[in-house]
Amino acid sequence: LDTRGELRSFRAVPPHIIDRAPTTPNEIEWSIFFTAAGLDQAEFRQVESKLTPRASHDFSTAWEGAYPENPQMPFRIEAAAFLGKVVSFHIVHSWEQPTREVAIPMKTGQKVFLGSVIGFLVLAGIGGGLLTLKNMRLGRGDRRGAFRLAHFAFWASMIRSVFFPNAHHVPTTGEFFIIMLPIIAWALLVAAFFWVVYMALEPLIRRRWPGRIISWTRLLAGDIRDPMVGRDLLIGALFGMGAMLWSLLRRVVPTWLGHPPGAPYAPAFGWLEAGSFLSFLGDRLLNGLVNCIVALFIILILAIILRRDWLAFVIGGAIVTVLLYAIDRDQSVIDLVFIATGVAAFNVFPLWRYGLLAAVSSFGLFNALIDLPITTNFTAWYATVFLMYLALLVALAVYGFYASLAGQKPFGGKFLEE
Repeated sequence: LDTRGELRSFRAVPPHIIDRAPTTPNEIEWSIFFTAAGLDQAEFRQVESKLTPRASHDFSTAWEGAYPENPQMPFRIEAAAFLGKVVSFHIVHSWEQPTREVAIPMKTGQKVFLGSVIGFLVLAGIGGGLLTLKNMRLGRGDRRGAFRLAHFAFWASMIRSVFFPNAHHVPTTGEFFIIMLPIIAWALLVAAFFWVVYMALEPLIRRRWPGRIISWTRLLAGDIRDPMVGRDLLIGALFGMGAMLWSLLRRVVPTWLGHPPGAPYAPAFGWLEAGSFLSFLGDRLLNGLVNCIVALFIILILAIILRRDWLAFVIGGAIVTVLLYAIDRDQSVIDLVFIATGVAAFNVFPLWRYGLLAAVSSFGLFNALIDLPITTNFTAWYATVFLMYLALLVALAVYGFYASLAGQKPFGGKFLEE
């Protein structure tokens, strides 16, 4: 079913033993499935089927039409029946491609994007390892902060894997070794990566850009009530919400200008079950940490090479813009403008002006709302995770506001005067 509770795809397994005579296609009750999908069969034109269903069948057909509320978005319905009973009914959109026989070829932009991401991670790992060895020989680096970051990353990775969607654990010896070996091994690798990169990065940033990690180091030191920590959490919340709204605006502006609608943005449907909330949270925290820390590492290297901080941030933002634009060759000039503006305003600027904690708060926490279906219908089956995550973000924002006041009363005269 889709998020409205309407039929999206149906597949049935035919009986093992044929116990009745075949029926004619006219006796098949397709209308039941059209009704379940929220569609009117009379509005669709019956055509020849193009896709082979997985189930055994003796009759297949298809229809073409569009959504009543969006006539500009055509789609097909592929269906099949066996002995008069429907065994397959699928809504197929124009952007979907069959993948059963041949894998979807990776586009050139996607190859460049994937190769660049792997290259950046390898550069951060190898370069970070060499710098870490040097810093340890010289007695540099915040080892306590690095250990705390690695400890956090370890448990975030563990939570993400243990509560991963569709990971139904059972109390068996085999399940114990599944958790003990791959999940813990991966969590240790993630923790080691963060420890190495932070040990390499922190002395260089502290010497060159100390203002960009003040709140971050205070948070790692355990000073959670520090006003700068609260300030950067609030700033990250502002930029994260702005990035989310900018992403939504990017999808509606082209249609306002007369362009055909593109493929809709698919939320993280795998994490919509309430039991997957912790996995979603761990995934977004790790994603925000690795992206922001690696980005800061690359920009720092560029600044050392170019000897101009502003130029390093501009080139870093340009690299991200080109990669995000190249990942999909169907993007238009409008998409390029939105990507470039969004990267500059909601990614590069917070990192440049406010530092690492604000960037992680923006990218890792608040911008993640775009990956959840936002709804005011609190009885919807997918609303639970959204409400849980929204409550967490509100709590963080309230905490950031309270901490940023440094003990002042929020509505006192002194606060308003200053």
